[in-house]
Amino acid sequence: MSRKKRNGFTIVELVIVIAVIAILAAVLIPTFSSLINRANEAADTAMVKNLNTLLVSDEALNGTPETMSDVLETVKEGGYTLEKLTPTSNGDILWDEENNQFVLKNGDEVVYSAKDVTKSAWKLWQIIDEKPTEEKGYSYYLSDNFAATEIEVSAGVDTGTCSVDVVFTTEESKEITICTNGGTLTVNAPLSTVEHRGTADSVNITAIAGESYHEYGETAYLTIISGRIEISKSGYVNIIDASSATASVKIEAENANSIANVIVNGNSNVTTGENLENKKVAKTTVGVESAEYADIQSALDAGEKYIELTSDLEITSSILIEHDVIIDGGTEKHSIISKATEQSNKRGIRIAANNLNVTLKNFVLDVRTNITKDGGYPRGLQIDPDITGIELFVDNCDISATHYAFNVCNNAEVYANFSNSHLTGWGALNLWAADYQVRVTNSVLEGIGENPNESFGTVVLEGDTTDKTYVHSSNIDVEIINSTIKSTVTADGAVQQSVAFNSKSNGNNVKINHCVFEDSVQDGVVGSSVERFYDDGENNNLYIDGEKINLTKEKNCWYSNGPFTPDRSAENSMTTNFETPFIQGWMDNGEGIILDKNIVLENDIYCKLTSGTFYLYFNGKTITGGTIVLEKGVTVISDTDGMETVFSGGSIEVTDNGNGTFSYLCQ
Repeated sequence: MSRKKRNGFTIVELVIVIAVIAILAAVLIPTFSSLINRANEAADTAMVKNLNTLLVSDEALNGTPETMSDVLETVKEGGYTLEKLTPTSNGDILWDEENNQFVLKNGDEVVYSAKDVTKSAWKLWQIIDEKPTEEKGYSYYLSDNFAATEIEVSAGVDTGTCSVDVVFTTEESKEITICTNGGTLTVNAPLSTVEHRGTADSVNITAIAGESYHEYGETAYLTIISGRIEISKSGYVNIIDASSATASVKIEAENANSIANVIVNGNSNVTTGENLENKKVAKTTVGVESAEYADIQSALDAGEKYIELTSDLEITSSILIEHDVIIDGGTEKHSIISKATEQSNKRGIRIAANNLNVTLKNFVLDVRTNITKDGGYPRGLQIDPDITGIELFVDNCDISATHYAFNVCNNAEVYANFSNSHLTGWGALNLWAADYQVRVTNSVLEGIGENPNESFGTVVLEGDTTDKTYVHSSNIDVEIINSTIKSTVTADGAVQQSVAFNSKSNGNNVKINHCVFEDSVQDGVVGSSVERFYDDGENNNLYIDGEKINLTKEKNCWYSNGPFTPDRSAENSMTTNFETPFIQGWMDNGEGIILDKNIVLENDIYCKLTSGTFYLYFNGKTITGGTIVLEKGVTVISDTDGMETVFSGGSIEVTDNGNGTFSYLCQ
C-alpha cells in the first residue's frame, strides 16, 4: 500500500514568514500605540474641557476659588470625584491657580488649555497619592490615599482631608499657598510669601520675606524667628510666640480679636501694631524651687496670664481657671498629679468663668493616682455647668482620670481643640449640653472599661439616663483626624464602645478621618466586650472617612443566656448585635443565639468561651463572609445537618488551647 506524500514548510519558508510578521509588528504596533495614546489624550482633553465649564460657572457665582480643595468641591458637584481626575494618557491634569483653569500637559508640552498657562510652575497644582519622586516645581494636592505623615515641598501644598506635617523650604522668590488640616507647618523661605489657609496645630517660621506670612485660616500656636506676620479678618492665631526672635519681627492684624496672645518678653526685635499692645503677655514660673510661685492656684489668683512649670507638682484641690491663661509644662513636660480625697476636689482643672481663652500645653495631668471613682466621678479637665464662650486649646498634654479625661457639663458651651495629646478615662471625651465644637488631631483617645457590668464609651455624646438634669447632648460637632481611638475592657461584664450616642442624645455629628481603632479585652476577663458604635439617641450622624455609618438599632439575632430554647418569647432572651455574644467570653454552658436574618461577617470573630455547650440556632438563615474562631472546651451545636449550608464562604473553627482537641456537632 502506497502512502500519500505530505507536504510541509521548509526552513527557508518559515524564516520568511517570521520575518514578514516581524516587519508587520514593527510597523503596526507603534501605529496602534499611537492610536491608543491619541484616543486617551482626546478623552483627557474632553474631561478637561468639561472641568473648565464647571469652573467658569462657579466663578461667575462665587468668585475665584482660593484653594485646590475649593476647586475639587466644585467639580465634585459636576460628577468628577477625585478618583476620576486621573489621566488616561501619559500627561498630567493640572489646575492653573493663576488663571483658574484645568490644563493637560505632557512634560513641557501643553496638550490643551482654555487660556494662556501660567509661567510660574508653583501655580500649577497636581494631585498626588504618595511623596513625589521627581521635582517638577508643581504645587501638590494630597489625595485621601496619601499615607505619609510628613511632606517636604519647595512649592505650595494642600493636604486635603489628611493631617500631615508640612515643611516648606526654598531660597527662591515665590508666592505660595499652603492649606493644612491640622499638623505642623514649618516655613524657612526668606524670599517668599506664604498664604496659609485651613487649620494648623502649630506653625514655625524660621524666615519669611518682608511681604509676610499671611494667615487666612486658624492656627493654635505660631512661633517666629524672623519676618512679618499679617492676620487677615478671616484668620485667627491663638498664640504668637516671638520671644526668641533673632531678627526683625513685625506682627500685624486687621482685627485685634484675630490674635489672643502675643508672647514678647521684652524682645526688642519685635514690634506689633498699635491694636495689639494689650495682647502682649509675659511668662511667670511655678515650681517647687527657684520659681516665682509655689503652686498654680496662687499664680492664677494673682492674675498671671502665662504660667510655666519648672517642676512636677501635686495638688489636693481642683485648679480653678477664671481668666484668660496659658499653662505650659515646659520642654520637660512636667506633671500635675492630683492627690485629692474630697469629692468636690476630684477634678484636675476646672474652667469656671465665661468667655475665656485657655491654652494648656506640654504637661501631664493625672487624676487617677490614689483616687477612687467612688463618690466624685474624678475628671481631668472640666468645663463647669452653665459656663459658655470658652475657647480651649490643648497641645501635647497627657490627661488621665478615673472617669472622664475631658468633660463638658450641663449647659456649658466651648470650642475645644486637642492636638498631639493623649486622653485616658472611662470616657476620653464625655460631652453634654448643646451647640459647640470639639476637634481632635494627631492624638490618642483611650477609653477603659474598668467598672464591672457597666457600659460606656471612649467618645460619648451624653444623655441623662437618670432624668435628674434633663440635659442631653445635642447639635455637637466632633471632628477626629489622624488619631487613634482605643477601647479597652479590664472588668468582668463591662462593655466599652468606641463612639456612643447615649439615650436622648440628638442631632450630634461625629466625623472621623484617617483614624485607627484599637479594641482589646484584658486576658481572663469574662462577660465583657468592645463594641465599635452604639446609638440610643435620635438623629445622630457618624461619618468615617467621608462615609456615613448606619447607626440603626436593628439587631441581627436573639441572645439567650441559658438554658437555651428557640423560643423568642422566653424571659431569658434579649436582642443583641450578632457579634457581641461571641466576643471574649460572653457565651457560657447552655447559652445560644437565634438568628433573625442572614448575617454577613465583615471580620473574623475570635472568642474564648468558658466551657460546655454553645447553641447556634440558624432559624433558616445563613452566615457568610468570615470565620468564627472558638477557643476552650466548647461543643457547637447547630440546627442544620451541614455547616456548609449555612456558612457559605465562611467557617467555624474550634482551636486546641492545650487541654485537648475539640469539635463541633451539626444537628
